[in-house]
This record gives sequence, C-alpha cells and structure tokens, in this order.
Amino acid sequence: MNTLEINNANGVDLDKSFGITGTLIPSNGDILLKNNVEITLNSDADATASLGIVESGASISYEGTGAFIVERFINTGTGPGQHGKSWQFLATPANGQTIHQSWQENGTTPAGYGTIIIGTGTGFDITTQFPSLKYYDDATNTWTGVTNTMTPLQNELGYMVFVRGDRTVTTHNAPANVTNLRSKGILYSPTNPAPSVGVNANSFQSIGNPYASRIEFSKMRNISNGIQDLFYVWDPTLNGSYGLGGYQILTGITGYIPSASATDTSYYPPAVPSPYLESGQAFFVRGTAGGGNVIFSEQIKASGSRLVNRNQHPSIQRSMLFASLFTASGAIADGNITVFEDGFSNTLNDLDAIKMMNAGENFAMVLADSIVGVQAREHIFINDTIFYYLSNLRQATYEFRFAPMNMPANYTGLLYDRFLNTYTSVSLIDSTYIQFDITGDAASKSPTRFILVFKKLVPDAPMRIVRLNATRESDNKVQVHWNVEHELNVEEYVIERSTNGIDYTQLGNLLPSNNFGGNTLNVFIDAHPIRTDMYYRIKAIRSLGRDVYSQVVMVPAIPWLSNIKVQPNPITDNSIHLFFNDQPIGQYKVKMYAATGQLMKEYSFYIDGVRVKQTLQLNANVAPGVYSLFITSEEGKLVEVLKVMVL
Repeated sequence: MNTLEINNANGVDLDKSFGITGTLIPSNGDILLKNNVEITLNSDADATASLGIVESGASISYEGTGAFIVERFINTGTGPGQHGKSWQFLATPANGQTIHQSWQENGTTPAGYGTIIIGTGTGFDITTQFPSLKYYDDATNTWTGVTNTMTPLQNELGYMVFVRGDRTVTTHNAPANVTNLRSKGILYSPTNPAPSVGVNANSFQSIGNPYASRIEFSKMRNISNGIQDLFYVWDPTLNGSYGLGGYQILTGITGYIPSASATDTSYYPPAVPSPYLESGQAFFVRGTAGGGNVIFSEQIKASGSRLVNRNQHPSIQRSMLFASLFTASGAIADGNITVFEDGFSNTLNDLDAIKMMNAGENFAMVLADSIVGVQAREHIFINDTIFYYLSNLRQATYEFRFAPMNMPANYTGLLYDRFLNTYTSVSLIDSTYIQFDITGDAASKSPTRFILVFKKLVPDAPMRIVRLNATRESDNKVQVHWNVEHELNVEEYVIERSTNGIDYTQLGNLLPSNNFGGNTLNVFIDAHPIRTDMYYRIKAIRSLGRDVYSQVVMVPAIPWLSNIKVQPNPITDNSIHLFFNDQPIGQYKVKMYAATGQLMKEYSFYIDGVRVKQTLQLNANVAPGVYSLFITSEEGKLVEVLKVMVL
C-alpha cells in the first residue's frame, strides 16, 4: 500500500506482513507487530517509504521475529539519470542484523539487492588491502576500515561504502547496475529513543540519520547544541576527474543551497535549497568553539523523500556568488559560495564553512589561515577581494563558471590570474565561463593562482554597444573588444581611455564592418597601456541620429607580485630555507599546517633587505609528508601559500 494511517487510542495489532511505498503514520495508539510480521519500507528511484512521527507515549512493539525492513535505493548504473560506481555515505536506521546479513544479503546474490563488500578481516566477499566499507574516526580525522562484517550493522556515525551495483557485480570492470541496500530490525521510537552524538570543539563529526524518515536539519539543530548552522553531504554525482563523488556544503546563510551548484548534479540541482537529510543518509556537522551534542526527536521528521533531496525551501534574497570548477569533459568537480550581507564579518567565524577536502579536485577559498567552501562577507565594496584555492588539479584544461544571484548591478568582478598575469571580467548580472590550463609549469598549479577583485562601474550614457570587455594580455598589451547589435549609420568607432573614469582621451578609431543593421564583433589593441587603473569606453559617431557611447570597463593596475620560494624542496635537512625577493620590509609570520589541517608550528621574523634568506627549523619528530606554509605580512594580509615536502 501507499500510505497507512493508524488512529486508534486502543492500539492496533498487525498480523500480516505488507509493504509501504509512502508513509506509515502512527497518529494515535500503540502498534504491535504480531506473529513475526515484517513491514517493508520500500525504496526505488522515485520515492523511499518512511515511518512518520511517533507521538510521545505511543510505542511500537514486536512479537517473535517481527521487524521492519528498511530499504535504501542506490541509483548506480549506465542509464539516463544514473551514476557510475561510487562511494555512498549511508545511515543504518534498523537495528537487528549484522553487516553480512543485511548489505551482503547473508552471502547470497539476489538480483537488485546488496553489494559486494571487500576488505581485510572476517566476512568479506573479497580480501583486499583497501576496504570498501569504512567509518569516520573524529579523534584522528581519518577513515577507518571495517574489519569484521559479522558485527552489527547499526552505527550512529554512518558508513562510507563503495557501491558498484548489486551482488551480481563482482569485478571492477563489470558495468554498474541499480541496487537496494536493506536491513531488518527494530526502529527508534519514543520508548526506544535515538541516542545523541557528541561533537568536539572546532571538529568534524559524522552522523547517520537514525530514523527511517527524512529529517529537517534546522529543526535538529534547534534542539541540539554546539554545532554550526551547516552540514556536509556526499554527492555521488560530483564527478571531477575521478568519478567517485565529492562533498557538498549546505549552510543556513545560503538557505541550504548546495556549494557546487552551477549545474545539475541530479542529486543536488543548481540554486535549489536542500534542507533535508533522507532516510538512510549520513552527513557531517562541525562543532563550534565549545562543542556540544546532536540531539534527535520525532518532531524533526519531515514528509516526502527522494534519492537525496529536490524540495523547494523559502527563497533567500541575499547576494550570492556561486563559483564552480568543471573538467574539460564538462563534469563538475567542485564549487563554493560567497554570501554578502550587511552585518556579516570578513573574518573567520561560525557562519563560514571549513572545507572538507575531496580526493579529487578541490575549489575553495582562503579566509584568514583556513580553507573554506562557503564564506559570509559584508556587502561588496571597491577592491573587495576573494582569494580562491585550488588543489589536486591535473595537467588539463578546466573551466570556471560563475553564477551571480541578487548581486549589485553597479559592480563588476575581475578574475586575476597570477600565473599568466591577466585579468578577465566576471559579470555580476549574468553567468561567466572562463577556461584555463594546468600545464607542466609548476606555477600553473599554485593553489592561490586566482583572485577575484570587485570594482565599481562608472555611470555613463545608456548602453547601445553591448558586451564591452578589456583584457590585459601576457605581453601587457590591452585587448578591447565589443559587440554591436543592429549596427546602422556609423561613421566610425572612437576608442577612448581614462585614468579616472571621467576625463577621456582618444586612443584610435575603427571603421564599421556591417553598417546595415547587422551584428558585429570589434577588436582594438592598446599597444601602450599604463600600469595604473585604466577605464575604456567606445564612442560610435553616426551620420544619422545622435552619437552613442558604450558602458565603461576597467582594467586594474598591474599588481605587485609575490616572489617567495622554498629552496630546496623537498626538505631533507630538517630545515626550511625561505628566500624573499623584493618583498616589503617588515614583520612576517609563517604558519605550517599538515595535510589534515593541523597547525604544526608558527614562526615570526623581520625582513629588512631586497634578497633575504630565512631558515625555519623543523621539530625533530616532524613526520614525512606534504605541508602548507601560510605566509602573512605585518598587516595580517595573506602574501603566499607554499607547499613543501618533508622527506
């Protein structure tokens, strides 16, 4: 049946097994599953059945082997809307079976159910060094492989499980197919409440949704304590170059719009709030400075279901800029969101979401000494800057996609490429697509290669010439190009330049190319630009009708470039040798972080020369590996982020 509501103060005895495709609603009275009755909460690509709110005082009891069978459909496969073999972050609502009895189907191979689980220990289908079932250890901030599948399945922290399809898919090169992971047992209710989960200060904690029902995150947070208003989920359709999934950040300041939101990832569509956690879904939270506990209640349950979520939520009118990273094949790899509003702070606080790093590509932002996936900022001001962060990029072509929402129309963005020393305009009223290459040059892989600077547009005459752009090329020349719609009666175009946005001088002129009402693209090269801020506009002189002007665009001054290096790298003598070339005189600080984000050591020193070598002594027990050096100036400004390898 679809939905069954039980409303009987005297309670109801259920003595026949049946399946539910919608919701079992226990509005009133106790429920007894008699004669070993089994109630199956079905799950498929369209919906997952659920147990609704069990009111206080009501109970669900079981006679003999009576139980609920809770299904979780996994849409692996090669068809439309499906995704390939991938990691899934799953919860375990039913308590009563072992891993082997449930997800391994007791060693059998029923079509459409279970999955092959590999690892080292007891009960695995295949013995391998690398486990396909693991759980998060918050003490070490690492994943720990399960070593015995004969242990109980239910785990309040959830599991990360690699799903290749049902149990008929036994080899790595066999095609994926859909499957259903199910477990049988008793469910949480007011007389058998779900336990709370502790969260340490400023730390991540994995949690499995304990209910066979969708829950609403904000309601859960309202009764919990010591956690930020954000959560992290695993999106198996966030492919990148590895095709196995990635993390999405959902935070209250964006209305729970997913962080990688520039295109439809099937599970988390673009700009659609996703405030729910589904039956069978696990997630991460992060503790505040004091830490606390995640608490569950029947009242946090919500109606509806899907593979993850696609339900609408009240719209957010804040200004937001979505930035996403795509591979050359068009697969979305990662993304981030910047939110602007009066009253937010540009310093790191609990409204900002620390980035959970993917095994594949990462596209985030540097804020203070941290890497964040979502940041909350004050409203835009002139020269306001976002420092982007990239890691794990391959030698290939990538594409940025910027999608503004409710952004101020009197500002524009300029994406500065530190490797090529070029600026590219980023519209704040329409989407912008920018391609870039990672080459064999190590500098092209710099984590802090790109920054976004906001500039205010200078008001001018109404625009008749459209899409004017000016870009400083690698040879310092500026290419000015613009489109004209319905070009008519134009004698010539005059290219004008200004240093203050008010007083313009003529640089050159260009004759029309399609002067009969057609559309044209025009290009002019400023061969002798200046190093300061420059404003460009185009004046169309017409034989009939009034002359018209384009909008005004700005090309910023050539910035001072950082020139700090570590030589040699890798480190072999337990000392880091930093070379500062042409850096401002003053006090500098260096913070050294491990790959896990742990602060290893801090250094402070004074630079007073044109070329200075500074030696930083490492602790004797520092472990081999890759570390990050965050270098800040006397004013607290981030100057550079360098990677060093300690052997």
